[in-house]
Amino acid sequence: MRMHPFLKPFTLCLLICGLFLFPITAKAADSEISINANVTETITYEDTITQYDDWTIIFKNTTSGNVKISDLTIKSYDKSGPSSSGKLKLQAYMTNGWKEYYTAYSPIIAPGATCKFRVTATAQTFTNVKLQYTAAVYKTYNISNDENKPIPIVFDQEITGPVYQQGYYNQYYSLTLSEASTVTINLTGECSYYLRNSIGEYLGRASNRLNTSGTETFKLAAGTYNMQLIGGGQSDIGKEYTLKVSAVPYDFGTVNVDWNIQGLVGACNVPFTVTLTGSPETYVYSAGSELRSYGDKTPTGWSGVLNNSSAGYHTLRVVLYADGYGFKEYTYEYHSVPEAPILLAYSFNVGTTKMNLKGLGQIQMKDGNKWVDVKNVKTVNVEERVVSGLKPDTKYTFRLINCIETEGKEPLYSAPSKEISVITGSNKKPAVKSIKAYGYKTKYISRKYHSGYYDTLGIWHRGYYTGGYYTTSYKLKIVLKKKAPGLKTKYLSVNGTICKLKGKSCTYSDYYRGKRTKKKLKVKIATAKSDKYRGTGAAVTKTITLR
Repeated sequence: MRMHPFLKPFTLCLLICGLFLFPITAKAADSEISINANVTETITYEDTITQYDDWTIIFKNTTSGNVKISDLTIKSYDKSGPSSSGKLKLQAYMTNGWKEYYTAYSPIIAPGATCKFRVTATAQTFTNVKLQYTAAVYKTYNISNDENKPIPIVFDQEITGPVYQQGYYNQYYSLTLSEASTVTINLTGECSYYLRNSIGEYLGRASNRLNTSGTETFKLAAGTYNMQLIGGGQSDIGKEYTLKVSAVPYDFGTVNVDWNIQGLVGACNVPFTVTLTGSPETYVYSAGSELRSYGDKTPTGWSGVLNNSSAGYHTLRVVLYADGYGFKEYTYEYHSVPEAPILLAYSFNVGTTKMNLKGLGQIQMKDGNKWVDVKNVKTVNVEERVVSGLKPDTKYTFRLINCIETEGKEPLYSAPSKEISVITGSNKKPAVKSIKAYGYKTKYISRKYHSGYYDTLGIWHRGYYTGGYYTTSYKLKIVLKKKAPGLKTKYLSVNGTICKLKGKSCTYSDYYRGKRTKKKLKVKIATAKSDKYRGTGAAVTKTITLR
């Protein structure tokens, strides 16, 4: 594209001004060096290096192992300029920026990563700078530094690994035994290890022998075990360890448990005897409900008592050991069913369509020849519940049954309670013919002081007075116009008190506090089916005059 003749003078002016106002510094190009093998070489930078123009060298690891860069040295250079005070400086890019390079600094480059150095000048101009370096490529290993992702060990196959790995102190392996075995671990190299079982316990944690290299033997039960291998420091760069694990079957012996666990109910004590035969090198280390009681070892057996404070599923654990490091555990499960709940007629307070029931356990109702769980239940408190949806004047039979539910196991049911039959109250009100009050008696209740005391917990209870007032007792005779309505109605409920009917009448006794001054009295009368479970029906309220 041709420039318009009119613009040429302006363009030339801008170019000249730019040279004076904005000085241009020629930045030297970086040198990127790919490392793919061990090498010691000298590289030459033919461009100029000044205090404004440096030479940056980038080393990139293109191998699958770690690379160590070391021994950087400026071998020679050409210098020009009027001053003789200028010199070259070698710097390394570290985590906190550019720092002066020192001989002991030898960065380790992970696969695919880089590290940077640069050469700069304090004054003068330098060219043809020759820099020597050494790159060492380390082997690639199949190792894991993640405790949750250990490398599985293949038996009788030798493993080689680095004693030191930059950024990590531990390496992790796992070994899986399909049967009880004598396991031999052979480790050579300047490192140590811990062996742990599946629940994280260090085997032989009281012994120092696990912290040393060499050959160790363990008698282990079937299962998975984890090895934490502990390496060294930077001084161990390039050093290797070898690890080889072998396993041969080991017989821990035969365990027999002599006990009686049939028909256990509620809290129970179970005597037991454990007998061990068939392996003179194995001992019973502990036996009981706890995982390990750490009692005295025995080569023949163990006796004890399992104390269970409640019903449910329980376990007997028998722990064998062979060399103080390898353990094998047997778990025997047994259970005791809940005790049968207690159900009495007094446990019920039955109305027409609802009833209150005091008692623990699942409420069941008889339906023909079957027992079904009652669904319409509302909890009042720990011991009391309300059952709704009942029909008036109807006979029902109930029972309670206890159940323990454990996730993943069959429910444990108790024997059922006693069966109780009740009749709900009638929804028809009684027809009252007359109510007569008689037999008035007034007496004074003497005032009495009860002294304070400490209870068994050492808590002080203040003293208090009782009495010091009058009471008036009386009787009521209630007569019905006709037979009380409802199925098998034998009682009346008078102001909440159950009174037995004699034909069409009953007598009710009560009292009120104070002298004989009350003129009117409200009387609430309903039919009832029992003096135990009540079965109260619809009520009628009358107001009578006291004479």
